[in-house]
Amino acid sequence: MRLMAGLVAAAALALSPIAHAQVSCGEMEDLLDFAWDDFADISADEIDDGYYDTDYWLDNADECFVGIDVAALYACLWVFDTEAEASSAYDTISATFTACLGDWDRSPSANGDTSNNITPIRSILATGVDDLEDMEWLLSFDHHVGDGVNDWHVSLGLAYY
Repeated sequence: MRLMAGLVAAAALALSPIAHAQVSCGEMEDLLDFAWDDFADISADEIDDGYYDTDYWLDNADECFVGIDVAALYACLWVFDTEAEASSAYDTISATFTACLGDWDRSPSANGDTSNNITPIRSILATGVDDLEDMEWLLSFDHHVGDGVNDWHVSLGLAYY
């Protein structure tokens, strides 16, 4: 739930469609390693107050960024023209997400608010256990309508508190 605000911010950064979205367990492990140092190794120029460009992008993402505030955050966003494309991407990433996170506590995430013309459709929150209890992954699937735009977003983020 805390991660949702950062992912909504990512939704505002990109609006072009892509063919597909994929994430590997290796990439997720890399991001967990980067999180221990607040993503400093993959942070680049500041793009907004507390938000930074990154040189580590997930496959075909439209936008990825690092955010530093209450938590260190890494998030990527994929934007689709159709709900079917976005649903397929969400299902693909969800399967990897589930396979890669073994004993993490997973649950459907609260739908959150509908700010920035974003309407949540589905999401999964995974909370780390034991040594990873200060980490959360959030995978979300949202509908974006506004300012002449009607598209669907899939986002994946990792927060380290």
